[in-house]
Amino acid sequence: MAPPTLEDLYPCVWNAYEESGFGEAVHLSKPRAPVMLSDIARELGMGRGSAVLDAGCGRANHSAILAETCGVTVVGLDPVRNCLSAGQAGHPRCAEPTSRLPPRMPSRQGGVALLQGRLESMPFHDAAFDLIWSRTVLVHVHDLAGGLAECARVLKPGGVMLVETSVATGLMEPREAATLYRRLAIHAASMSRRRLERAFQQARFEVHSSVSMGGETLEYFEHGDKLCSKTLMRLTALLRAPRDFVSCVGPVRYEVTLASHQWVIYHLLGKLETVVYSLRRSA
Repeated sequence: MAPPTLEDLYPCVWNAYEESGFGEAVHLSKPRAPVMLSDIARELGMGRGSAVLDAGCGRANHSAILAETCGVTVVGLDPVRNCLSAGQAGHPRCAEPTSRLPPRMPSRQGGVALLQGRLESMPFHDAAFDLIWSRTVLVHVHDLAGGLAECARVLKPGGVMLVETSVATGLMEPREAATLYRRLAIHAASMSRRRLERAFQQARFEVHSSVSMGGETLEYFEHGDKLCSKTLMRLTALLRAPRDFVSCVGPVRYEVTLASHQWVIYHLLGKLETVVYSLRRSA
């Protein structure tokens, strides 16, 4: 495509922030709510009484929501003890975290057990779960093939793994990526869509479906609490006055906070994109 002339350019520039002429596109491109992931899980067979592993559960927010809204029993696994303790304190459905092996499944339907452990070496019996739920976790897994092989092992034959993860696009500059990944403890290989999908195959998972969402979830939250606007304004301040922030919170917290905000903005810019996979374990 030839570059526009100035005569073509400026009418478009003046109207760039208006919805006139884009009405139908704006309507068709409205972002989907994050609850779509639970809907996908239900379509794939998750129902009342299913045994679900929340792999990399963090503060157990999704574990508690799944247990409450879907009536499933959940085991939340995470390597960070502080996250599990926060989850237990914040959600009455969550039992006290443990590192004992093997963990017990929740004794009541809709309950959540929390266990400290890593994806690469899980303490569960073979074929223990009907579904594995994994959101924004695989980027932190060094041995991606080994971690996914463990997921396949603890999943029942024909069971489903629902993965939401981020991958880098061709717009991500190498130096940007290196700095971001170092600050957020991300493994570069796990950010490659090609390597990720090859690891699925090595673990004997079949890709049932994949949905490229870009920054759609962030768009959704922007319509509500203005998450993206707040993030961009905070990022601007972090970059403008680094010494002030470092003096208040220290260099480590400053760098992690800066990178966390860049993570959001890079999704909006298309340097990173969110992808949702539904995987089935081969029989």
